[in-house]
Amino acid sequence: MGKEPELADRVAPGLDAIGTSHLFRGEDPQHLVWILDSCRVRSLAPGEVLLEPGNDNDTLYIILEGRAQVRFSHDDIESDVYLEAGECAGEMSVIECSRPSAMVVAHTHCEVLAIDAATIWSLIDSSHVVARNLLHILSTRMRRNNRALVRSHAQLRIHEREALFDPLTSLHNRRWLERKLAEIVERFAQAGEDLALLMIDTDNFKHFNDEYGHPAGDQLLEAIARVIENSIRTGDHACRYGGDEFIVVLPHTGEPEAARIAQRMCDAIREKIPHSDNAWSAAEISASIGMASLQPGMQLQQLLGLADAALYRAKAFGRDCVSS
Repeated sequence: MGKEPELADRVAPGLDAIGTSHLFRGEDPQHLVWILDSCRVRSLAPGEVLLEPGNDNDTLYIILEGRAQVRFSHDDIESDVYLEAGECAGEMSVIECSRPSAMVVAHTHCEVLAIDAATIWSLIDSSHVVARNLLHILSTRMRRNNRALVRSHAQLRIHEREALFDPLTSLHNRRWLERKLAEIVERFAQAGEDLALLMIDTDNFKHFNDEYGHPAGDQLLEAIARVIENSIRTGDHACRYGGDEFIVVLPHTGEPEAARIAQRMCDAIREKIPHSDNAWSAAEISASIGMASLQPGMQLQQLLGLADAALYRAKAFGRDCVSS
C-alpha cells in the first residue's frame, strides 16, 4: 500500500494558479472564487501514492507543481505515462463513483489541489466551460489509453510470435509443434482426411559443424529452411524440430503427392543450397527425409514415430533420399 498523501495546513492557491489548469481553462476566474474555501493543497514527496485501485476515491486532484506517474500495477515502474502541471487525476472515479483504475504516484515533489466530488458536480452544473473542459480531458485520456492499448496489443503479438517461431530460421518452433500439431492431427484423424508428415534431417551435420564451425552451421540451417519454405504450398506448415531436424506438415495430402514434395525438397537441398562465396563451398550438402501418412484413429505420437522410423531407414539406405 502506498503512503497516504499529506494534507498541508494551507488553503488553495490563488485564482491565477488554478485558472491555468486544464479543467478551468477559459473560465472567468471570478466564477471560481466560491470553490477556494472547500479546496486544500496536498504535498507529495517522490514515490508517494496519490491514487491506487485498492482505495476508494471521491476527490479530483489537479497537479499544480511537479510531475506524477500513472502506473497500471505496483511493478509498472517503467510506465511512460505522466501527468504534468495543469493536468488532473481521479476524475473517472469521481464521475463513476468507483475506485481508480490505475495508480498515480508522485514522480517528483508534487503540489496537488484536492477538489471533493460535491464541488466537482456543482462546477459541472454551474459552468459550461468546466463541463466542456472535463469532457475534453476525458476524451484525451481515453484516446491516450487506446494508444497505450494498441501498443500493448502489438507488443503482445510480437511476444507471441517470438514464442512460437524459431529465431534462426523463422520457421515454427517445437513449442508451436507441441501446441498446434496435436490439434491438427486429431482433427484430420477424426474427419478421415489425408495428412502427411515429413521428418527431415541434415546429413552429417555434426561433421559439418566440426569442419566449418558453428556460424557456418547456422548459415546452412537457414539455407535449408529457405529451401523447405520454397518447396511447400500455402496451408502447409514447416517447423524446426530441434538442432538440424525439421518437420513439414502437409494437410489434405495423400502419400503419392507427399512423396513428390519430399523428393523435390531432397533434390533442392542437394542442388540449390548456395556453395559459392563462403568457407564451405566444397561441402557436400544433403538431407534425409522420412515420410508418414496419417491413418484413421492415429494420434500424434504414433505419426511422429512412423516418420522417425522412416527417417532412420533413409539414413540406413545411404542418406540423401526419401523413405516411407
